[in-house]
Amino acid sequence: MNLKEALLLEGKTYENYYKEKKDGIIKPVSKLIGSASLLRRYITGSDPTATADMTGNYSDWIIRQLGKEASRISGGENKLAARDWLYWRILQFKTPLEFFDKNKKAFKFQDINKYSIKELEKEMGKLQEEKTTRKMKGGKAAFEHGDWKIIEIKNHQMACNLGSGSKWCITGRDYPEQFHKYKKFGPIFFVVKGNRRWAVTGGVHKYDTVYNVWDEKDKVIESRKWKTESSVPREVHLYLIKRYHNEAPEWGDGE
Repeated sequence: MNLKEALLLEGKTYENYYKEKKDGIIKPVSKLIGSASLLRRYITGSDPTATADMTGNYSDWIIRQLGKEASRISGGENKLAARDWLYWRILQFKTPLEFFDKNKKAFKFQDINKYSIKELEKEMGKLQEEKTTRKMKGGKAAFEHGDWKIIEIKNHQMACNLGSGSKWCITGRDYPEQFHKYKKFGPIFFVVKGNRRWAVTGGVHKYDTVYNVWDEKDKVIESRKWKTESSVPREVHLYLIKRYHNEAPEWGDGE
């Protein structure tokens, strides 16, 4: 059975599905993971369209992605490590596939077969960023200058809502203490410009400056560097300086 023929099995019963060679992918992967039935369980769990009785629309796509990475799952000398990696890898497909299935019309291609897992994750990230940035732009501005907007984050719930999709610790729904920790050092702002956004807090981390900036991966950026590299308007910078000078209980020498 070649891959084209295998694709016809999507949405069919599981009978013989995981017993086929699937272009030489199924057999080595099933052997490594322990059995075809166990492989089925993991793939079914990551395919949002699969059911207990029927294959899903993305099962073959998952198998093809595994096949493209066959060198990493061949086992080698350390089969246990390769098997652990395989469990982890299959589970990684769940979130992007669920997002794709729910937001298919927003993607450039509606055919999953036009994407690799890396391409799918990249476009998913872009769409999520655009969505959360639009949501943030809808927030009431404390200050605006041109296409730059500063939103003051008054409470933890607001941080979670407007900061969704970022890695900022202050946006963790289960860890409100992080938000309150930074709030002690002055106001918290989200700054938006185009599809880019940053969190701004009092200068309490690493640098002796009035305020610190955090990119969406939660990496701290010293304010001088941010101002230069992101071409931050003088008006935006001065607004932040003024607010932290007036309201932050502790800050460095400033600029």
